[in-house]
Amino acid sequence: MISSRQRPPYRNGGPRAAIAFLFLAACLVAAPVRAETEEPWEITADRIEHLKKPETITAEGDVVLLRRRPGMAPLEIHADWMRYRVEDNTVLAKGGVKLVADRETLEAEEAFVEIDSRTGTTRKTTMFVPENNLHFQGEVVEKTGEVTYRFIDGWVSACPLPADGSSPAWRIHSAETDLRVDGYAFLKHASLRIKDIPVLYTPYLILPAKTKRETGLLFPEFTNSQRDGAGALVPFFVNLTPSTDLTLYPGYLDRRGGMLGTEFRYVADSRSRGTFRASFLDDSFKDTPDDDYRGDGYLRETRARYWLRGKADHSFAGNVFFRYDLDLSSDRDFIQEYRDGMIGYDQDNALAIRDFHRDFLDPSIPFRQSSLQFGKRFPDKFLGVEALAVRDVWGVPAAVTPLQELPRLYFSGVQPLHATLPLSFSWRGDYVNYWRDTGIGGHRLDLAPKLATRLPLGPYLENSVGVGLRETFYQVEPYGDAVWTADRFQDRNLWNFDANLGTALVRQFDVDADRSLTHAFRPEIGYAFQTDREQRELPRLDAVDRVARANLLAYGVSNYFDWNEPDEEGVLSRRTYGTWKLHQLYDLHEARRDEGGAFRHPFSDLRSELDFYPREDIRLQYDTTWSVHGQGVTRYDFIAGYTEEGRDSLFVVYGYRRNPDQEYPFFFTPMTRESLHTLTGSATKYLLDERLRADLSLTRSLHDDRTVRSAVRLVYAPTCWSMELNLATTEDDTRLSVQFNLAGLGQIAGLGFTSW
Repeated sequence: MISSRQRPPYRNGGPRAAIAFLFLAACLVAAPVRAETEEPWEITADRIEHLKKPETITAEGDVVLLRRRPGMAPLEIHADWMRYRVEDNTVLAKGGVKLVADRETLEAEEAFVEIDSRTGTTRKTTMFVPENNLHFQGEVVEKTGEVTYRFIDGWVSACPLPADGSSPAWRIHSAETDLRVDGYAFLKHASLRIKDIPVLYTPYLILPAKTKRETGLLFPEFTNSQRDGAGALVPFFVNLTPSTDLTLYPGYLDRRGGMLGTEFRYVADSRSRGTFRASFLDDSFKDTPDDDYRGDGYLRETRARYWLRGKADHSFAGNVFFRYDLDLSSDRDFIQEYRDGMIGYDQDNALAIRDFHRDFLDPSIPFRQSSLQFGKRFPDKFLGVEALAVRDVWGVPAAVTPLQELPRLYFSGVQPLHATLPLSFSWRGDYVNYWRDTGIGGHRLDLAPKLATRLPLGPYLENSVGVGLRETFYQVEPYGDAVWTADRFQDRNLWNFDANLGTALVRQFDVDADRSLTHAFRPEIGYAFQTDREQRELPRLDAVDRVARANLLAYGVSNYFDWNEPDEEGVLSRRTYGTWKLHQLYDLHEARRDEGGAFRHPFSDLRSELDFYPREDIRLQYDTTWSVHGQGVTRYDFIAGYTEEGRDSLFVVYGYRRNPDQEYPFFFTPMTRESLHTLTGSATKYLLDERLRADLSLTRSLHDDRTVRSAVRLVYAPTCWSMELNLATTEDDTRLSVQFNLAGLGQIAGLGFTSW
């Protein structure tokens, strides 16, 4: 039974015949049952011939064959010429062949397809998997199932195929590839080629060709260093659920031993997530006086080394939040030794800042802190609870062990006392249970209520006045072998007073008819008084236990400059052009002190803070302090920053500290250590539009003429791949690494070499 229909004519005006075949008669002869359940094939072409013995359909000229079958994706075949054999249900197609299935498109010069099994063979074939933008090509391709293929003498790439038929920017060539769409591609004798130049070879390689997350191997990381020897990490990804996953990083270091890394991630909702990682090393090497890491005299003997870290944030209904930070290490060198690579500190810290907006402690800090916090926010109050655990990994025996906060309760709030008068009552306080293995701990309750108001001094004077109390209660607990001879139950009561007065003068200077500069000048003066009490018999648990008396006068001026001009649409816009602040403190207690053979130093250093934004992409900052007691410039920081959105950037910090022990508010402090003089900087420069980028960084100690760290990174990133060349030098290490990243496949190789 044959039916026909008309198709639009060729663009040259000649008529085209179009026939849709409902192969009912042929199917009844070959398979009567199938004819009742299958949908018909539909063929359209410029010319069609139907032969009876053997029953064959031949079509030529813009041939399109479409088959729909229950339970299977539709199959569409395009070709210049096609022959369909009814007896064995096969199709031979030649010239401009295209097979379109649900998840892939295959193009070839010639194809032979068995209809029932959807298997066959094609020649000079290219297949595209759109979900991960992968192109597969082979001289001969065997279609072994509905979504499985075998490529003979072929390659795979995620780069767009050049229109002139030349090689893509990168490809992985293989003698044979077994591919399952939405699965993996298994390559034998695979080699990475940049254009036509072989770069890397492996006898066996597995690549993901998936349309969704699934369990499987990720690309390995290879390293080589003088301390560790050759090493490798082979990540294995486990897809637990759509919102949780686990990655294992088994590895081995030639001169150290077996290493294992783990990472667990989960996402509960847009504001609730967690990431936890662990690194373990069975270290067969122990420090010796001749091979002391960092040369600090600390000789590590620990063999089982680890770093456990992680962060989690959760938000609940009613403005309740939960926050957890984990940071545990076996020794003080482990994090510093292994801060690079897939499971190192640098990458973990960058991800923590990106995902949780807080970082890990610096690797050099030997007291690792883990904390758990719950909090409840009210419109005018806050209530929180925290548990803080501190682990000392310094490795030197100490008479006392670190304090643990188990727990700390914190509460604060403010309450207006009158509907019309500007009178308010505020409070803050906390309770802490300090515990330690050995040393002095105990319970402390610290309360600080305060009354504040504004005086009616007119509309031009801004002011505030406040008076507060501070009551602190102690119950001292000696732990371990510690001895406490004073009273275990003590309290401390203090009171304080503060007042501030300021005003603002504003004037606009017209530059021309459209542009102007606004200058705001704000002088202010303040006073703070804190009573004094003998506190030597109180335990010293943290800074709260020693409150210094205060009788301070603060004064200064602030200048704010804004640039005003219309934007491209004529709307007046304002941006900060610069700020300049000068301020100083005067200590009335110090001024009245009996000299007793020592000079008085009542003035703090005069501090100047200058910020200048000549353009939106440039920032210049100069922060300095100058001693009025003969020490000259005591500190400064010069910061220069340039950022072109998405492109070049420059950041430089030039700093000096005459006395490293001097702290805010920068009163006279006797010299106890040598001055510090440092230079740090980083820069990014695009060299070939957006394809080649250079990243530079430097940290140099000028006071002792040494480079703490310098690094250069070159990143070449065309549209579908990138290559990174990294050279980093520290006082202990010089590391060179090369890394390839392939679009659609991730990191194909990480190669590193370290020398001293």
